[in-house]
Amino acid sequence: MSAEALKVAAAADEDCHLFGDNNCGFEEVAPTVGVFFPEPWLTFGLPGTAGITKYTLMLVLSALLVMAFWHIATRKASVVPGRLQSMAELLIAFIRDQVTRQQMGKAGDKYLP
Repeated sequence: MSAEALKVAAAADEDCHLFGDNNCGFEEVAPTVGVFFPEPWLTFGLPGTAGITKYTLMLVLSALLVMAFWHIATRKASVVPGRLQSMAELLIAFIRDQVTRQQMGKAGDKYLP
């Protein structure tokens, strides 16, 4: 058995809980609230702005991926949908039936695209 496997097996035998001394599988120390406030990669020097962090970058990339999907899925919309258009229509139906109508009723349909 490798040293890493022995370490994992030894940690499994010990009492593993949140406030234990053996870190319960964390490499060094348990994560702190600092994980939610990373240092910005790029700052603009404006007061009250945090700059660009890894979370901002992930937000922008996610939004771009969603916009690209909807652009590609709806650019050649037809009465008889293809595979991608069918997937887009299923997503719209899911949002309508499981999110909007559950919270707002049929009056919420006007907020759907």
